[in-house]
Amino acid sequence: MTVFLTQIQAGISEDVSIIKNMEYSEFSKDPTFLSKLADINGDGKITAIDLANLVLSQHPLIDGHNDLPWTMRQLASNDLRKFDLSKDLTVVEPWASASTSHTDIPRLRKGKVGGVFWIAYVDCHTSEKDAVTQTIEQIDVINRFVKKYSDDFQFATTSEDIIDAISKGKIASLIGVEGGHSIQSSPGVLRILYQLGARYMTLTHSCNTPWSDASPVDHKIIPATANGLSEFGLKIVDEMNRLGMIVDVTHTSEKTSRDALKRSKAPVIFSHSQTKNICDHHRNVPDDILHMLKENGGIIMVNFCEGFLNCNKSRKATIKDVIDHLEYIRSVIGSDYIGIGADYNGVPEVAIGLEDTSKYPDLFAALIERGWTHEELAKLSNLNIIRVLQKVEQVLTHLSSKWEGYYTLALLYSLEHSTLVNCQCQAKFSFLLVFVFINLPKPEVEYVCVMKEVSRETKGKIFATVVIAMIAGISVLFGILLFELPWSSSVKAEPHTNQTEIKDQNITSLEKAFRILKEYPVVDGHNDFAYNMRKLLQNQLSKLNFSSNLKEVEPWASYNESYTDIPTLRQGHVGGVFWVVFTPCESQGKDSVIQTIEQIDLIHRLVDQNPNDLLLATNSEDLSTAKTQGKIASFIGIEGGHSISSSPAIVRMMYKLGVRYLTLTHQCNTPWADASLVDNKEDPLPSTNNGLSEFGEELIYEMNRIGMMVDLSHVSEEVMRTALKISKAPVIFSHSGAKSVCNHHRNVPDGILKLLQLNGGIIMVNFYPGFVNCNKSRTATLQDVADHLDHIRKLIGAKYVGLGTDYNGVPEMPQGLEDVSKFPYLFAELIDRGWNQTELSQLSFLNIQEVMQVKVELAADSSSRAMEKVLPATELKSKKRE
Repeated sequence: MTVFLTQIQAGISEDVSIIKNMEYSEFSKDPTFLSKLADINGDGKITAIDLANLVLSQHPLIDGHNDLPWTMRQLASNDLRKFDLSKDLTVVEPWASASTSHTDIPRLRKGKVGGVFWIAYVDCHTSEKDAVTQTIEQIDVINRFVKKYSDDFQFATTSEDIIDAISKGKIASLIGVEGGHSIQSSPGVLRILYQLGARYMTLTHSCNTPWSDASPVDHKIIPATANGLSEFGLKIVDEMNRLGMIVDVTHTSEKTSRDALKRSKAPVIFSHSQTKNICDHHRNVPDDILHMLKENGGIIMVNFCEGFLNCNKSRKATIKDVIDHLEYIRSVIGSDYIGIGADYNGVPEVAIGLEDTSKYPDLFAALIERGWTHEELAKLSNLNIIRVLQKVEQVLTHLSSKWEGYYTLALLYSLEHSTLVNCQCQAKFSFLLVFVFINLPKPEVEYVCVMKEVSRETKGKIFATVVIAMIAGISVLFGILLFELPWSSSVKAEPHTNQTEIKDQNITSLEKAFRILKEYPVVDGHNDFAYNMRKLLQNQLSKLNFSSNLKEVEPWASYNESYTDIPTLRQGHVGGVFWVVFTPCESQGKDSVIQTIEQIDLIHRLVDQNPNDLLLATNSEDLSTAKTQGKIASFIGIEGGHSISSSPAIVRMMYKLGVRYLTLTHQCNTPWADASLVDNKEDPLPSTNNGLSEFGEELIYEMNRIGMMVDLSHVSEEVMRTALKISKAPVIFSHSGAKSVCNHHRNVPDGILKLLQLNGGIIMVNFYPGFVNCNKSRTATLQDVADHLDHIRKLIGAKYVGLGTDYNGVPEMPQGLEDVSKFPYLFAELIDRGWNQTELSQLSFLNIQEVMQVKVELAADSSSRAMEKVLPATELKSKKRE
């Protein structure tokens, strides 16, 4: 012990002090620290536990695996109102009686914990159904309890975040996902989980995935399905390296572990494992893999689970068994490659002497008595895992700067053409037979996509100029070239003149329209291009050049819903688009969430692929920024409440991913809201809620709270009335028309339009011929759309109207509005009908900007309590009419 004190006083050489603000010599700078230490017990004696507490005060422990979120789900249905984590839960039921309740804030503080990987775990049996939904719900509850107890916890996603949290005396809170079944074989979901904060993923749990084998394979408990990692599994490792997500090979078969260690360019971890030499359990790690781990630069974080520590079933595992595993690993590969991943709250029995998270100092005291040095304990406690995370971040930077292609994996999973894969699966403490559904759109999955930058801007300008010349003629072209060339990054928006009319009477209405749209470009509230990408290209962006004229490129040229590409957007003077995330009603109760996640991922990648033209936008300020930079603000909206699987947690996480409106229904009822087909007089859809249920009302309040717009397109009239009555923020109709002009159930009656005026929201008029023209004896035209706009303007004013075209979501468009380049012609028609410049600027841009900025964003109150209520699990099938 005297030697140990000398080590603390002397400090350790600088070559191992790699973490700034966390040098080993920190306490040695205080000459009185020994006397202070002696006062801890008040008896003038310095014990091993005193020294352990000193080390952990310098280097608070980072635990690589804690299942508290799973306990919250099991005991409290993720309802944070049902317990107080700042209290001693050993005296609070049902926590006091639960065999897996090892964690609360008092015990974490007593245990000198400085960081935790909180685990988003879901049962293996969810892999065939709702693993993605449940995983996101677990990430949501982690976010919520970290925020609720922010005096003690601080969210962390990087090594710098960990250091910052520790420097503030808080517990760095990171997220790990336990089990590759949580992504349901979807690279898009993997990327989204990273965006939501997950910083490692365990490749399997106790069940195989279609692309990786779990550890029970090694003892022939279940058969192999991938012979280690399949080619797809190897590409998952590549993608995790590119993202900066740590690859965790705990729970995997030995072949899977070896494949991952050979493949990974970044350090790999075992987040909660032991050594097989001491206990021959399939969950433990053999020596040859430990040597591979050392070569890789990763770490093994030792587990406290009784069943994996001691294979002698005649006695219980103790703290001594944990020490034996730690010392064996140190003897084989050294102390640079070890950490702690206790598995508290994830197992019913832990080693005697390490009963809960308050006991880490006891472990360190025992290690001091075994001769472990201060340096070794500092590494074990937090320096090794911080080093690993730093290295993973360095590999991320290297790969991101070196690779031309941002997208390495294409869409794999879809329920529409599912293939059955038989996969035996062992859940936690039980064995289950699991059938995993995956979709392989074609034999070869697109793994690598190298995108080369081309001169999009130049091509767009040339194309736009040629098309305008062909349509408008030389005389009109001169006016366009003089006033209205499509944007480039050098074009700056001119200040608003506050004129209500353009005074020059010598120019045409079309030229006036171009002038107005140059200053106030169109914000389209509804474009379904993302769904076209799913249907035609399985979300494979390597097959898309969005800067080209897609009408000349297959399969787009033969597709009757292809209205959108960057050149036509530029011609149409589009300044913003709500790219819509849509999944069919048939996905309700099946895979609506995973499809929704994949579509959000696609939109993010589409924007990233086109940085000169598109800017991801989440608020009104981003809209203004895009306008200034000459880019198209790219917002995200979700069409259909079935996409959230009746989960408020999904709504919150969708908002975090950039979603800014949710349409409460599509053409099917949800368990909490009726669709407009309920109002269809000819063949009504039966009502399931008589409008909006209590849960639906609470969901609207939650959307108000977080700042997500409530969209009432597609809902029944009763839902419209209720939502307009209760919403504390303006609502929108993202793509609807006036019922007085065309009596269709998808359109909005005058009485509700007047309620919308009182609410301060807007109706964004749809272009679909079936909704704008109820006279089936003739073809719908641009003038029909203008009729809807005129009616709404006269009834409630131009301040409450916008455009939500439904381009790429319907098979035909009105004559004169064939694609997104045609907005100027609609505005020219409105000018001829007497609309002034102020009204047209409101229609195109200002109304939606004001709804977002002045009303929705200011109405949001993130400080108030999140919605805790959840609906019971339901197998409600989609009720739909086409």
